[in-house]
Amino acid sequence: MNDLYKPLINKLTESERILITSLFWDTARKIIVDIAPKELSDNQLKRYVYEKMYSEPAPSDLWNS
Repeated sequence: MNDLYKPLINKLTESERILITSLFWDTARKIIVDIAPKELSDNQLKRYVYEKMYSEPAPSDLWNS
């Protein structure tokens, strides 16, 4: 974490930190969905989002292609 933001983040409550993290996560997911190829099926889109969010291949048994 950037030292510039540590004092600001440390002033937040645990609930506020969780909320901000959740908002960042949701925004990242929306951006990934927006840039995903439009021809993907629902399962392919889920796999695509997973792989972008976690930087690793989705488990083969999570969704069927």
